[in-house]
Amino acid sequence: MARFSSLALWTDSALQEVYSLEDLTGKNGHTLTNNNSVTFSPAKYDNGADCGAANANKYLNYNSNFGYNGGAYGISFWVQLDAEIASGAWDFLELVDHSTSNTSLLFVYDYNGGTRQLLVTRVRLGVAGDQFVYPITLGTSSKYHCVINYDGSTLKAYLNNVEIGSIACSGNGLSSVADILTILDGRNAPSNPTSGIVDEVGLINREFTLSEISQLYNEGTSPSASMSPSASLSPS
Repeated sequence: MARFSSLALWTDSALQEVYSLEDLTGKNGHTLTNNNSVTFSPAKYDNGADCGAANANKYLNYNSNFGYNGGAYGISFWVQLDAEIASGAWDFLELVDHSTSNTSLLFVYDYNGGTRQLLVTRVRLGVAGDQFVYPITLGTSSKYHCVINYDGSTLKAYLNNVEIGSIACSGNGLSSVADILTILDGRNAPSNPTSGIVDEVGLINREFTLSEISQLYNEGTSPSASMSPSASLSPS
């Protein structure tokens, strides 16, 4: 397991921001707004942003698209639930580009009639969402490394260094409110708040390479085993 600060990624000119979430300020000086008293609790690396087991309205945000203009982009973060989802949807993170494309990249944990699943979406705001679904029950005892990777024509996601889905997608949306990053909820916060902890959020305006994804997850650990849908992962 490796923090961004221990990798060559730390000085990559494409790296837009890293939030270690020991506090609200990122590597490049962008300070998140703390809405409704998100706390900082032990997480993957030291502390992370913690909304507790019954989150109704807590989230973090910053008004920027961090170099996402609808094209190639990568997002990395760690998450651990404080409670298991039993209804609705929890938005782990969403990044919106209003300036150029009116699109967003969104990572969601969803409860669909008894089936728990991850939804990863490139939203063409005001048009449609291009998404794929990965059935899994995350539970509360494990920490998960999540990656969104978009190359400009195909959206992929990785969970603990394993690809969990992909979909061809491109094109722009019609409307959005603003450039904004939201952590522990989505662009319409408070709407789908997450009851959990998010840590070590990294934003890069290109795809992560497979080697970089592996380094962020695997350094100092054994490579993860392949996952089957609906299977719970071993703690990391």
